Order: sequence, then structure tokens, then C-alpha cells
Amino acid sequence: MASMTEIKHFWDLELTPVSEFHKWHKQNDQYMLTWLDVQATALPPSERWFDKLKRFRVKDIPEPKPMTVLHGVSGLAEPGKIIAIMGASGSGKTTLLNTLSGRPHLKGNLLVEGLVLANGSPVTEKFSKRNMAYVEQTDLFIPSITAREHLNFHAILRMDRDTSPKLRVEKINTALIQLGLGECSEEKISQLSGGEKKRLSFAAELLTDPSLMLCDEPTCGLDSFMAGEVMKALKGLAAQGKTIITTIHQPPSAVYDLCDSIFLLVEGRCAYFGPTVRATQYFADIGFLCPYTFSPPDFFILLLSVIPDQEESSKQRFKTICDAYEDSKQKTDFDTRVLQLRINELPCEDETDIKAVLTMYKATWWTQFKLLLYRSCVSVVRNQASLKTRLPSHIIAGLFFGLCYLVQKNKGTVQNISGYLALMLILLASETVFSVVQIIPMEVPVFFREHHNGMYNAATYFISRVLSEIPPILLIKTVYVAVSYYMVGLNPDFGRFMGCCAIVIITSGVGFAFGIFVSMTSENITIVLSISQSILLPMIIVGGIFIQPDSIPAYMFWLKYTSWFYYGFGLLNINEWTDRAEVDCSTDTVPNCVTSGKNVLHSVGYSQSEVTGDVIALSALFFGYLLLGYLVLLWKLSSKHPSCRYGRCGSRG
Repeated sequence: MASMTEIKHFWDLELTPVSEFHKWHKQNDQYMLTWLDVQATALPPSERWFDKLKRFRVKDIPEPKPMTVLHGVSGLAEPGKIIAIMGASGSGKTTLLNTLSGRPHLKGNLLVEGLVLANGSPVTEKFSKRNMAYVEQTDLFIPSITAREHLNFHAILRMDRDTSPKLRVEKINTALIQLGLGECSEEKISQLSGGEKKRLSFAAELLTDPSLMLCDEPTCGLDSFMAGEVMKALKGLAAQGKTIITTIHQPPSAVYDLCDSIFLLVEGRCAYFGPTVRATQYFADIGFLCPYTFSPPDFFILLLSVIPDQEESSKQRFKTICDAYEDSKQKTDFDTRVLQLRINELPCEDETDIKAVLTMYKATWWTQFKLLLYRSCVSVVRNQASLKTRLPSHIIAGLFFGLCYLVQKNKGTVQNISGYLALMLILLASETVFSVVQIIPMEVPVFFREHHNGMYNAATYFISRVLSEIPPILLIKTVYVAVSYYMVGLNPDFGRFMGCCAIVIITSGVGFAFGIFVSMTSENITIVLSISQSILLPMIIVGGIFIQPDSIPAYMFWLKYTSWFYYGFGLLNINEWTDRAEVDCSTDTVPNCVTSGKNVLHSVGYSQSEVTGDVIALSALFFGYLLLGYLVLLWKLSSKHPSCRYGRCGSRG
């Protein structure tokens, strides 16, 4: 329930100009969605060379073939009503919904044939983005922002540019009140329940006031009460004249009764399409009587599911039911009605009229950038694993290592100091990599969904995300060096201290850029972590920390030029030993101890003349890894089948 303050604010209509108020409440166009003889075939993925070799060696492995997921199904959805697509797992529910959406990235590797019409005109991607909302089964959010911040972000990027801030706030408040999110509007999304997150997904789609809504399993993972609340919210939206189609696996009776019509699928064929109240009698008429102890949806799912050890009889039952529907009066009435609609069809919006609107984003580039940068910065600040945990851990680590080296402060050897420099570089640069690869992969699916919704472009997201991480790197690495530098007994000159901070920050920045690049390769954190670990170790080895660079075999010598540890460790040694006149040699445990910083640099193979080249190399690695990460992101966007990464490619569920 909304608070009284929000309700008063909602009804305080004098805040909104009269012209805009009428524009807001203007009756939206209503669309009847019709699909005729829709057939979807899942094409096999491109066979890799080792798959071909394995199939060649093992004769029993069959060659992958196309699989038909939908077999010429037809139906229609009317304004003001809810149609529930039901069926057992693998029946083709999500595939049908993705096909109706008109969005190529949701169809994946499906070859779709047939017609999908809105008021008689084909549903295109442009029409879909303008008039249709698609609420996917998986709720994807930035968990550290609040519900109101999430809606405000969507409102600015998805509503028309000429919408006034007051009207935008009114629409946000309306969506919150309609879906019962008023009391939790200021809570972080991570603290919301499953039902509240699902309703928040609906609220974000309502901001553009769509005429059609497609919802994939809106009750998935919710208890019967919360499922009922979500469906009641959908029923209220349907009462406003919206056309709503939803997939539901096995709804409780209370949810089932809220649906106006059901579309039953079994193995890609239509088993029944018609009013909910007539379904039980229809199946009784064809010889399948629902027992009084069963609820209708439970009976339908049982009837349309494969019984273990009875596969053949189950498939025969499916064929009998589907054939009966094709010959039924129910199907004849549907065909007659579709024919009448085609004769008296209403014209859909001319695509040429909306071309100018849909070839650009609703918000300007600068607005997109500001909002994305703000959201990224808020996420970094509020994320417990990003800043609030990393900063204290760096302070503790700095104190620990400083105390370890404190007693050697006045008699430190070259070995001790070089060891600490190596340890510091590995710790800070590697930590930056792992902090990135544990966060970015979780955000990439959110980016894909919002980008495909036409909210912002890839460059804006990438630049803002990179910039939001720079301040934490500057702060955390500087704090660590400040805590431990003088305790260890490094070069006391303040300029050398600042130089050490700069070198650590630049090297950590390259680690961050590398983490961005690796994070873009996969949305699976386990895979990304494995890739990072397998590359970091060779980079450390060839970086001259544990082995002299000149000792590396010729066939691996070139690898050192790709290691940011090589350049960073060289710069740290140059910064530490240059102009250091005296080196403590009071211990007898180190033979042939050098006594000046110049001699130390010579002994470890570094020269002051290398500073410029090392800085340029680190800068090139930083921008190079960022460029690679951006190119990978663009490649994924331009891929023909990006939805395969989310498990929807050829989905039959």
C-alpha cells in the first residue's frame, strides 16, 4: 500500500499542466494480437571441429538436425483480457511468447514462419518497442539502487523527451501505487521480496503505458498468495484496455480463475484455445473428464505430460487431443472469427510515421551518460563487496605488512625491500582484477536487456562503467600505500612516496582494464574467474618478479612485454632506488651486498631511462584491454543469437 503522502501527491493534479494531464490520460490505442500458423524451428548450432572429429570417430553420435518447436499454432488476444499460455515443461510456451514479441534477440536461433499481426498489420521490432512491453521470467536489476531510483532511471530513458519532470514523477507514483510498491519504494532492490521484484518489473514497463504486455512466467518462484497478488495486478491492467498474454506453468486455482482464456500447448501443438470457464467441459466432451478432486489446471498439466514408462501411450494421447481440437467447433469458431477480423481489420500505425522516433533513443547521449554514471557510482558506493569491504581490507593488509617489516626498518636489505615491492604489486594489481570480475558479469545481462529495450547505447554504458570504478581505485590503492609505505622503510622522500602511489594506481588500472575485458567474455562468474587466474599467473612469472627477465627462454621472452607486472615492478624499483645514496649492508647474511641505489638498479637490470617507455606501455595496455573489452561487448550485441547465452535459444518451455 502507498503512504498517505504519496496518495496526496498522486491526486495533487494542479502540479501537472492541464494539457499534459489530458495527454497522459488520453485513451491509448488498443490492439488485438493475432498469430496464424506460427511454426518455429530450432536450428542446430554450428558444429565445432572437435565435435565433427568426435562424430567421425564415434559412429553412433548422430548429426545435429533442426528441431520443430512449434507446429503451426494459431490464436488471438483481445484488449481487456488475459490469455494464459499453459503446458508442461518443454511444450513451447516461452518460444511462442518470444515469437509473438517481434524482437529478434528473443527468438535466438529460431527459424519462424507464419503471421503475427496487431490489428491486421505485421508486428515488427519497431512496433514492438513502441507498443509492447515484455516482462521476462528472470528479474534483472542493479540490486544496490532503490525501487524508486530504478523507476526514475527507466522513466527518463524510455519516456518521450518532452515529458515534464512533474509528469514523470506522477507516472512513477502511479505505477508504485497500482502495483502496491509505495511502502517499499525507498528500499534497495536487494531487500525486496520475490513478489515485490516481480511487481517492480511490471511497474518499469507501465511507465511507457504499453498497449500490449507479454509476461513470461510472472508467478515463477512465488507462493500462492504472492502469485495471486501479481495476477490481480495484471487483471487491473487488463481492465484498462491492455492486451495481456502470459505463460504460466501450473497455476493455483485462484490464479487460473483470473485468466479469461487459456492456450494449452503440448509438444508444440495446440491442445485447446478458448475461454477458461469452458475448458473443463470441452475436455469432458472429448473423453477426458476432470476428477472432482483435481483443480482444472492440475488436471490439464497431468493430461498433457509424459508419464514415466508410458511414453508411447502419452504421445498417442497428445495426438488424440490435438487432432480433436483441430476438428472441434472451438477451432472452427476461431477460424471464422479470424476471417471476420481480417475483413474488418483496423489499420495499425504506419511504420513510416514512427520511423523518426525509433531511429533514435528517447534520451540524449548526455542524459544517458549522466544517468548511467550516477547509477554506476551509487552501485559502487552501496555495494558491500565493492567499496565498504575492500577499503577496510586494504587498511588491515597495509598495517599487517607494515608491522612485519617495521623491525627491519633501520637495517632493511635489498632483498627485503624488493620482496615487499613485489608483494605489494601482486596484491594490489591482482585484487583489482578479481574485484571487477566478480561484479561486472552480473551486470552485463542487465545491460543487454536495457539496451535491447532501446534505453541507451553500448558506448555510453561502457564509458560510464569504467569511469565509475576509477575513484575507488585511486582511493583504495593510495590508502594502502599511505598506511604501509613509511612503516616498511621505503625511500622517505615525499616525491618518491607520490611516485609509488602513482605507479601502483596505474598498474592496478591495467589490472582493472584486463578484468573488464575478461568479464565481457562470459556472464558466468566461475568461468571468468578461471580465465583470470590462468592468465594472471603467467603474467606474474614473466614480469620479472620471481625470475630475472633475461633468464626467460627465448620462445617465451616476448610474453614479458604483455605483462603489466613487468612494467610496474620495473617502475617501482626505479622509483625506490634512484638517488638513494646509501643502502644498509650491516648484515653478514647477504654476500656482495651493494651499497648504493644506482648499483641496486644495475644488479636487478633496470635503468632510469626506461621510465617513459614503461609508462607508455602501461597506458597502451590499459586502453588496449578496454578496447578489447568494448569490442567483445559489440560482438555480442551484433551476434545473431545473443539470447543463447541466457538459456532461451531454442527453448521449448
